[in-house]
Amino acid sequence: MRKMLRFRHFSRADGGVAAIEMALVLPFLVLLFLGTVEISRYYLISKRVNNVAASMAQLLSTSTTARPEVQLHFIAGGIYTIPTIEPDTRAAGNGVWGAHNVSLASIEFIPVDKNCQTSNCNFDAMVRYSYSVDSEKMRPCGKATKVSDNVSPTRTTLPQSLYGPGSVLVADISYAYKPLFGTRFFGEMTLFRSAFMAPRYMPIVPFGPAKAPNLRLCS
Repeated sequence: MRKMLRFRHFSRADGGVAAIEMALVLPFLVLLFLGTVEISRYYLISKRVNNVAASMAQLLSTSTTARPEVQLHFIAGGIYTIPTIEPDTRAAGNGVWGAHNVSLASIEFIPVDKNCQTSNCNFDAMVRYSYSVDSEKMRPCGKATKVSDNVSPTRTTLPQSLYGPGSVLVADISYAYKPLFGTRFFGEMTLFRSAFMAPRYMPIVPFGPAKAPNLRLCS
């Protein structure tokens, strides 16, 4: 009889069953919540990096004279407008530029065959002017490597669809993204984005004169 009563009490202990269910489900709910927050933040910052790079290229494209180093640095300072940049650079030790970088370049397309007069000419992309807050992370002088449009951008490559008569301005942003949650497991991720814009008022936009190691006038 006592055994039957104990079994009935146990079967009616809804509070205990609910507690067990909560203990099993809670970790997954927490992970789902944190994952949603992190993915949303990553998407927001990634989109913002794209927009800031496009804005930098747009500013360069309106040039009517050579862009001196002070103006290039001002344009590169647009990286400060990326949301939550301060938490991502808290441990960098060198402010924003300790973790992130902006490089700007003016690239001219030169026909491989100088006598070619058709629309089917082949071109080389030559970096004529290059600037970066960090002199070790600027686009190198000389010929850029032509790559397919679906290849991830780098500071030494250029999408093949850009090639043609004229020139192009390039803004590259390297953003060190630190997850809010799970940094110990996933570490820091680098968002690299490039934006391209043709100059509006000049055949090619010059930088300079060069008075700093982070500004190069390529031959």
